[in-house]
Amino acid sequence: MSEADPIAHIDLADVQTKTGDYHDVGAEIYPSWVRIEDDTGCRWIARDTVTEIFERE
Repeated sequence: MSEADPIAHIDLADVQTKTGDYHDVGAEIYPSWVRIEDDTGCRWIARDTVTEIFERE
């Protein structure tokens, strides 16, 4: 698996990081990064700063 291939994709998630939380976002998990997307756009967050990812129903 390369750095460019996502490990997992979650359509609706809550993501907790060391600097804040993101709610009701889409998340793609990569080996070193987590890409989150919401109504305001997308952000790349270093995976080592992500503390929890909760899949929502």
